[in-house]
Amino acid sequence: MDIRINQAVWDAVSSAEQQQIITHLQQHEVLKPGQGVIGDANVKAPAHDTPLYGATIGEAFTHSAMAAFGLPVPPWLCRAACDAAAAAAAAACTATGPALAACLVAIAAANQACRDGC
Repeated sequence: MDIRINQAVWDAVSSAEQQQIITHLQQHEVLKPGQGVIGDANVKAPAHDTPLYGATIGEAFTHSAMAAFGLPVPPWLCRAACDAAAAAAAAACTATGPALAACLVAIAAANQACRDGC
């Protein structure tokens, strides 16, 4: 399922920048294979103070280690791993102007979808 973000935010970005954002999110495993980002007029524009959640590297490592050994991952730890992936992707997003806004909005939407899956 594609990640939907506000249409105006996404349309403010060129198609080349949109592809760069999608590639960036896939490289940081914020998007699952086959997922994309699409603009949707029904998605509310984010407030300027919308948080991007963060977690420590230790929490992300613990989640990876537990999953590697087939151990059940508690929901709070799953959410922390989602947050860590989103924080890493946000830190590495090198776009500027409208492309930066679209990149961060897409990361926030993908992070919420990840957290909802926990």
